[in-house]
Amino acid sequence: MGNGKIVGVAAMIEQKKCVPEIRFAGFTDDWEQRKLGECFSERTERSAVGELISVTMNSGVVKASSLERKDNSSKNKENYKKVEKNDIAYNSMRMWQGASGVSMYSGILSPAYTVFNSFKKY
Repeated sequence: MGNGKIVGVAAMIEQKKCVPEIRFAGFTDDWEQRKLGECFSERTERSAVGELISVTMNSGVVKASSLERKDNSSKNKENYKKVEKNDIAYNSMRMWQGASGVSMYSGILSPAYTVFNSFKKY
């Protein structure tokens, strides 16, 4: 999203507008403000079984086997977090770097990451 779009959304929020100036085709209803917990819940399931998933800045959530880098994951993966398709994953300690994404895969992820799943299936 370009800076102009971010500024536009920020101005819309500041002015308490419920309808943006530019709309995607098919969207006509007012925007509704919701708390994150109304739409998503944190996934807390742990598993040592499953394909190892990584979260990257450039590609979002990917299979770790697709990366050309050394495997730095723990040998004991009992505490790894379960990830399902369409979950959102990010490292809250490094969110400022922008490593986050929606998973297209089921697998397991380092416990350093936060995983959310949506109440609504898209």
